[in-house]
Amino acid sequence: GDTDPLDMSINLLVIASENNWHNLLNDLTLADGRHVVTEQTRWKHLHVEANAEGLLRVSLRGDTDPLYPGQQHDRILDCDYLFYRNFPSELHGIDFKPLVIGIYYAGTPSLNSTNSVLRTLDRPIVHAGLLRIRDKLGRDQFPVIDMNYHSNGYLGTKQRMIQVDYPVVMKSMFL
Repeated sequence: GDTDPLDMSINLLVIASENNWHNLLNDLTLADGRHVVTEQTRWKHLHVEANAEGLLRVSLRGDTDPLYPGQQHDRILDCDYLFYRNFPSELHGIDFKPLVIGIYYAGTPSLNSTNSVLRTLDRPIVHAGLLRIRDKLGRDQFPVIDMNYHSNGYLGTKQRMIQVDYPVVMKSMFL
């Protein structure tokens, strides 16, 4: 038989290190009668398992600085919907791109698209998109700050292969 929408719930995962989204969004009722069960975590406390059937199961490690009761405990959630509130990287080259790829693989819907979150992990891709808009609208209508992309300025040596004009902003990754 049909399942009564009032007996159903939707599991919402909010990825945020600040603000208590759990208290704001938990226990809401959607227009179709489904109940919202909200969990919140930080990228560093998240493990993603996704399968080809669209299941996104997440393991959430307990937080040592919880924002709400229960967040200090480990938990597992089959995720129905996501809300990204933090960029999936930290200082010093720590990024959580594999987690975003897993979420993308599962196809789990989100308030802000997983595709956009994934693309913004690589700033030159975002800049290239802005350049395409500038080319379409014109430089006066859509100015974009100039940037040059260099895949690797050192090529495994300590001497820089590419000369740049200053001032300069560089992003470097160490493997």
